[in-house]
Amino acid sequence: MLPQKELESPAVITFLSDTVPRDLLLGLITAHLLADFTFQTDEDIRLKRQFRVWAFAKHGLLHAVVAYGLSGLWALWQIPAVVLVVHPLVDLAKEAGMRRLASRDQSGVLPARWKLAALLADQALHLGVLFALVAFLDGAGQISGPPFWTTVFGKLWIEVLVLSAGFILSVYAGGVVVGILVEPLVRELRSTGDESALPPRRRGFEKGGRYIGQLAA
Repeated sequence: MLPQKELESPAVITFLSDTVPRDLLLGLITAHLLADFTFQTDEDIRLKRQFRVWAFAKHGLLHAVVAYGLSGLWALWQIPAVVLVVHPLVDLAKEAGMRRLASRDQSGVLPARWKLAALLADQALHLGVLFALVAFLDGAGQISGPPFWTTVFGKLWIEVLVLSAGFILSVYAGGVVVGILVEPLVRELRSTGDESALPPRRRGFEKGGRYIGQLAA
């Protein structure tokens, strides 16, 4: 087992203890959660699954705008530029991977456990890119001062970001996870007959998992 000192990276500790890059990273994470789970519509998701290039571009632009706005460091053009390019590429790779895995299954439908794994991997990669971006900007000396929002609102801004991120994770992201987990039950209900012949409540169960996750949060 490695000593504790070897497991701790001084560079990472210094980076996280510096309030300026830490506040910037928190703003970018909250912006990501807003754009991915709050502002993204079911129609956007459907179009991305159809591999409409403009849908990926639109989603990337949304992320870039929100990230740039919440960053509070508007001289850093690298933030919207990187998000605009990298985010849709990651999403495109995820959708392509999911389609390839689904094609290998006899039913042609990706199992819920693989969808959940894809979601977690996708989010981990997005957040990793944001962490690396802030670390690069900080290491290159590009972050010259605190974010605008922090200078105006102080600690209140940080509290708002933390509460917003927590709310989105527990309600919206949690709803997506529950929706994925109950999807096999939805398919089982559909397999009982013509969906149009089902009662309205039964047909509406397709989105029930997401609503259950939001209400239970």
